[in-house]
Amino acid sequence: MIILPTAVVYNGKVYVFHQGRGDSGWLWYNVFNGSEWAGDTKVGKTGITSSPSVVVYNDQIYVFHQGRGDSGWLWYNVFDGSQWAYTEVRGTGLTDDPDAVVM
Repeated sequence: MIILPTAVVYNGKVYVFHQGRGDSGWLWYNVFNGSEWAGDTKVGKTGITSSPSVVVYNDQIYVFHQGRGDSGWLWYNVFDGSQWAYTEVRGTGLTDDPDAVVM
């Protein structure tokens, strides 16, 4: 399966989420401030097996993804500007890339 990157603007910066190099199965992100890229940062203990989906809601970044190893379960991570939290959406299975939208 091809895992595509996804991007969102948060606090005036572009955040790009992607799988690590070499099909590592881990979620990484890079931040562009309009002039330069900060460099890749791993989202701790967050594995993915499908393309992530990202939105900004209530001044936080939400990244939705299928867990590592084709687990078939929906997970999401929340970034508040300084730290990450992650949660499994219990009872919510999926077989493909999740989509997220804020209305």
